[in-house]
Amino acid sequence: MRARILLGFIIIYILAAFGWWLYSLITMSERQYVLETKQLNSESAQKKSETLRLILYHEFSSPTAKNYKHYDTTVAVDIHKLSSYLRNNVAPNFSVSLNETTDSLQKLLTISPLKLSVSTIEKQHQLSIRAYYSEGIFFTLAVIISVVWLFRQLERILNLNRTQNNFLLSVTHELKTPVAAVKLVSETLLKRDLNDALKKRLLNQAVSNTDRLTELIDNMLLLTRIDGKNYTFSDEQINLNEVFVQLADQIMDRENFNGEIEINIPHDFYISGDEISLNLAFSNLLENSVKYAGGAAKIRVNGSRVTKKLFISIADNGPGIPKQYWSRIFEKFYRIGDEQTRNAKGTGLGLYLVKQILCQHKAIISLKQNEPKGIIFNIAFKLPKKNHKIT
Repeated sequence: MRARILLGFIIIYILAAFGWWLYSLITMSERQYVLETKQLNSESAQKKSETLRLILYHEFSSPTAKNYKHYDTTVAVDIHKLSSYLRNNVAPNFSVSLNETTDSLQKLLTISPLKLSVSTIEKQHQLSIRAYYSEGIFFTLAVIISVVWLFRQLERILNLNRTQNNFLLSVTHELKTPVAAVKLVSETLLKRDLNDALKKRLLNQAVSNTDRLTELIDNMLLLTRIDGKNYTFSDEQINLNEVFVQLADQIMDRENFNGEIEINIPHDFYISGDEISLNLAFSNLLENSVKYAGGAAKIRVNGSRVTKKLFISIADNGPGIPKQYWSRIFEKFYRIGDEQTRNAKGTGLGLYLVKQILCQHKAIISLKQNEPKGIIFNIAFKLPKKNHKIT
């Protein structure tokens, strides 16, 4: 939170400083435009004064000259001479007009800046303003894009840190719990004289916790090898019916499982792939359903064939997964909620590993809400081809 506040202050300061700089440039451009316009008008007025002075010195008089009033006196002006002078000396740089119908010397002559000069100044001014606004818009967009990128990176780092903390907590629990259970069972068997039935029950608990620990270690090792691209996927024919029946039997043999697992997969359902990794992926999906649906879970596994694809669906009657989390549950270490508050324990590796294994087999996994409650994992496999190899 502190980092976000500091970043916000820095961004506000940058935008404020740039805004002041942009305002200063625009103000300076406006002032320069006004000064240049005033300078043109001043030069025009000066040129008119110089011409009137020449007229008063009788530089343009002749016998045919016309008299014009100038305050209390009259001045003779030959319009042809005056026009020739203005055309050769004034007109190239200024706009000149003569009002021959007036008898006032002041109204006879009008000298103003050329329209080209005025338009040139205005055009340069507009170009400068546009350039400044373009720079402002570009800089603002750059700052906004940078801010969005920085916030996303910050959010990614914070999420990664939070995920890593959750992972450490979950792994610590997942490792400690079965080890402590096995130790307790061993100490009980050593220190107490128990009947055969109780011994068998305790030994089954020890085996169950050992299997749990082995599964966690296998998941982590396989994930490390897959991420490091050190795992070689084999290519063999796998009977999906046999795989799921075997996995279902293992779960249903547990003492604490009182649910149902229904396998509806034809006996001729074969895919081409790596049996070890696919067994682990399917096991993770079934274990995930058992974990969240509880000991009385009702799990249904269906298989179907459509055109050139095989479809496997695993449905349970658990609490389901809210739709807003569907796009994230296959991320590494991601788990819904906080590690210290959620009821079901885990590492956040299972579904990520499932997705990676299925991707290696060119399979697609998707989710669907089960009715009236629960979730359905749908998997689509391409039918096996000859000489098909998994990379």
